Amino acid sequence: MNRLNIVRLFILIGMLTLMSCGRNTIVLRYNLANIDVYGCKNSISLVALDDKRNSKAIGRSSKGIIFYTSSSVAEWISRALYQELKKSGCKVDYHDKKYAFDTDYVITGSFSEAYIKQGSLSEYLATMKINLEITKGEKSTLKKSFFIKMTKKTLPSPGVNKKMLMQLLQGAMKEIIPVISEHIKTNG
Repeated sequence: MNRLNIVRLFILIGMLTLMSCGRNTIVLRYNLANIDVYGCKNSISLVALDDKRNSKAIGRSSKGIIFYTSSSVAEWISRALYQELKKSGCKVDYHDKKYAFDTDYVITGSFSEAYIKQGSLSEYLATMKINLEITKGEKSTLKKSFFIKMTKKTLPSPGVNKKMLMQLLQGAMKEIIPVISEHIKTNG
């Protein structure tokens, strides 16, 4: 074998290695959900949610392959919440840490579950559990947990995990945003 063929072989091996590593990585994306909640005129400080999961894996295939993400799950969920609050008209600021804010409300919380599991070749189950707390001044005005579960039967495809996780988060936002909006309107 000449040097050029050896170099080509190493490049091919490297490319195959990179491709196989990427197969168990899910890129997290979020598009705004279709939520009709408007009129939030209050100022809100949203603190990035804490990741309380026991494992950093985001899912598992029916063959036992564990999936991870290419980015922070906490930031993915927190930024989705931020975008939806902003869309609803709230004056919302995003913060990585909690400290004294000069806003009407502060939203903090955590999530203990964000997972997709392929049960069979065509059946998927995704779950998410988010805990939120809203405070006004020093007083807690709402503590609520949201558990979202989604099942889907579909033909396996390369993007099914990514799409299903986005739909799961959109479903979570469809439950969370109306609760926050109503709570803020009520406690004004």
